[in-house]
Amino acid sequence: MSAATTQLDKLFNLDWTLSDQSAFDARAKAMTPFVTEDVVKNSLDFKPDPDKTMTQTGVSMTYDHMDFLPISASNEEVTAKVVVFAKSRLKDAPEATTRYVYDVSYNPKNNKITKLDRLGNYQLQSDSSVL
Repeated sequence: MSAATTQLDKLFNLDWTLSDQSAFDARAKAMTPFVTEDVVKNSLDFKPDPDKTMTQTGVSMTYDHMDFLPISASNEEVTAKVVVFAKSRLKDAPEATTRYVYDVSYNPKNNKITKLDRLGNYQLQSDSSVL
């Protein structure tokens, strides 16, 4: 499982460290060596952004860490839920943490992520006094 967490950590660092729109646009190509062709075709994280959301909003993001919650592990496949924590900044607003939840699968034989399904995201304000 440590090989799976190592590969996922590398992938999510590329996926969620985004300084601007050009970084967002380049992320799919950078992530491709870590995943299978099916993931490239089917994962939301590999879809282009025709609306140029990062340019429009001015947001930037930095991958912070992930929580890896294994479901099953064998010589053929590791499956897990992963919660990715990313810090986002928007002009004068306080930094916020967003959690992205994924269903993932990893193949230890080819060292590739075979499933990367983003289930949703959860916004957390950095100011806990509002809770």
